[in-house]
Amino acid sequence: MPVILIKPKKVVRQFKNSVNCAPLEDAMSKIKLNPTNDRMTNLRKVLNDLFKGTDCKGVIYTKNTDKPLFGMCVMPVINETDVKKMILENDFSTLKQNYFLEFDSKLFEIGLTTRELVAVVLHEIGHIILDIDKAVDEVTKSFYMYLQKNMETIDMERFIKYADLLAFGFRDAIRKINNIFSDEETNADSYAVALGYGQELISALKKITDRCTLLNKDLDNKLLVLQWTLRLYKNMKLRRIPAIRTLEKTYQMTGSELEKREINKCMNALKQYEYDAIDESAVLEEKTKLSIFRRFKYKGMRGIEDDLYGLTLRVKSVDEQDEALMILRDINSRLAILDDYISSEDLDQNDLERWNAVRKKYLMLREELSKKTTYDDKYYGLFIKTPVVKSRYEY
Repeated sequence: MPVILIKPKKVVRQFKNSVNCAPLEDAMSKIKLNPTNDRMTNLRKVLNDLFKGTDCKGVIYTKNTDKPLFGMCVMPVINETDVKKMILENDFSTLKQNYFLEFDSKLFEIGLTTRELVAVVLHEIGHIILDIDKAVDEVTKSFYMYLQKNMETIDMERFIKYADLLAFGFRDAIRKINNIFSDEETNADSYAVALGYGQELISALKKITDRCTLLNKDLDNKLLVLQWTLRLYKNMKLRRIPAIRTLEKTYQMTGSELEKREINKCMNALKQYEYDAIDESAVLEEKTKLSIFRRFKYKGMRGIEDDLYGLTLRVKSVDEQDEALMILRDINSRLAILDDYISSEDLDQNDLERWNAVRKKYLMLREELSKKTTYDDKYYGLFIKTPVVKSRYEY
């Protein structure tokens, strides 16, 4: 894969004069000689000093003797509360730039120099500093595109009950979008270049790809695991046991301890779900605790109805891809609230007809938006393509 050096952007250049990479080079050279626990702890401290505002929760060195090389794994810390807020409330305020870092022992066996190792670290951790918002935004956009393509809405009760399962999918997707073998030009590349490691990044990637032709071969669909969790949470009764078996096989295939930890957490959650004994009242009680429900309780469902006018105008005038995806997100979030309100509230016939009519209008608006869009060749995963709305000036 060709590597392109990116001219450092303003957001990157501001770090250049304030960052001293000498401690990072020293830490990596010592790990290269002898990867002891003390040296991993020291690297964690160096990273936290270097990347202000982030928190490396731990550095792991995995002796990988019988599995394919996975290189380096940066696992973002994203929990079920973060996912609930991202999807149900379009709120990203709880996201923090926290992560775990893992080295594959085989990464140190392919002839990388210390500076090349540092370049790879800067590239990978740089994503957590500069690209985490972009990655999260891409994943959530793909989530809503998935809903549109399959003509679905969010099942509130199941989404809340299985939020830990969906968090597993979101963490995996964000990690893979930020992977070193992403074919997009990113700020992280700029970051390595700005700090003087551009040539080392190129030579490191060449050595890795030359020696490891099968590395990350699944990244054509970086949201494959998220896609799997979205199918699973909608039909837990039939898919829970096969899902556990799939995870058990995956556990045996990976050499990454962080991935194994993630798989174990997911398997344990699946084993604890007692599908046939779901306490619906408990789910409803937890659901009503979310601020999104408190907000609409006081604002009233009339706000959902009033929003139709503004969204209709936005759909008619939209001419940019990002705006189209934002509208799609807004429509789907309101459909989820309507579906939950209609199914969970004791409505009289007039109210039931009223809100079903509003729901139908939102579905028609979503369909109108999908007809306005054309599609390019850029995939965001989930076997769907990103809509690219033609500008009114391009006709």
